[in-house]
Amino acid sequence: MSRKLGIWGSYNHGNYGDDIMALAIADRAKQMGFDVDIFRISHSVISDLPYTSQHCVDTLVSECDYLVIGGGAWLNSGDFSDNVEQDCVDFLSALKRHNKTFISISIGGDNCADIRELSKARVALFSSENYLGGTVRLKSDEAMLTKIHKPVTYCQDIVLGIAEDYRMRLGDSPCGLSKTRIGLNLNRTQRRFGQLCQIIARLRGMECVFIKSHLQSHDLGFELNPVSSSGNEFTLTYANAEDFIHGLSKLDVLISFKLHLGVTCLGLNVPFISFGGSGKTQAFMNELGLAKFIYDNSQKVQLLLCLLFAPKSLLYSFEEEKMTGQKTDAESHFSFLAHYINDPVAIIE
Repeated sequence: MSRKLGIWGSYNHGNYGDDIMALAIADRAKQMGFDVDIFRISHSVISDLPYTSQHCVDTLVSECDYLVIGGGAWLNSGDFSDNVEQDCVDFLSALKRHNKTFISISIGGDNCADIRELSKARVALFSSENYLGGTVRLKSDEAMLTKIHKPVTYCQDIVLGIAEDYRMRLGDSPCGLSKTRIGLNLNRTQRRFGQLCQIIARLRGMECVFIKSHLQSHDLGFELNPVSSSGNEFTLTYANAEDFIHGLSKLDVLISFKLHLGVTCLGLNVPFISFGGSGKTQAFMNELGLAKFIYDNSQKVQLLLCLLFAPKSLLYSFEEEKMTGQKTDAESHFSFLAHYINDPVAIIE
């Protein structure tokens, strides 16, 4: 008789960053012999994959033998939207109703130190007896949950370890491009910066690849499209994980305000510049010792000057040995998952 793993999270927004974390866990669970349900993930994302999209939280909880929160910024301070907070309430209610437990894999925050800084719904979820512990992606997350006696393990972000696997699955054929390719994932409020990047790219003989990290069916319109067209601008839009990651691997550098685009690129040894990123993005970069590659919106002139006069200074890379170590550490998420599946009770003893 087959066993089933349910992955719960915010997968109903067509957002690459959320989806890739769920798919990473689903892939490993499938290798372990599990059937996998992913909560509300778009059917188009898994159309060629052996997973099911489950849209009823009660069915997900009642029918799955094991339950996981598969990544996400669940430990960010403050409130989320009303819908997301209600999702937390509904998930905990279903867990209690069916007497089920869950773990977290690669969840994160924004360097929040006290669980009381989270919303009421998330405090209730992570303080409950239904939460057995799990893995987190910041040391501050580990400290926070340890204070409330939850067994958690700090590991590098799960996406750091799986990006290379996705790229190798498609093969590493030469792209035949001689020009430097700058990936730009910008907010519409950064339109002027994007326009200036395009001008610099033309002057320097580089190409700009504007990246859209949401499915077209879920595009909220806040990510910038090319602000003009001159033949050196392209668009890479998320439709499925493999093709999207393959496109990211062809970049020479990524400038983005989002976290998991950057984590993916770092996993592919593509330099990542965080520009106008959120607290969770800055916390992650600081954790890796990459603070000098964090730029806020007030530093756009400095970043533009780097692109204009010293673009190679942005094309940094980890020392190979250090990067290998970071990717290996990210594998520890799967070790915790296997431990949970083999002996859930042992986690809390």
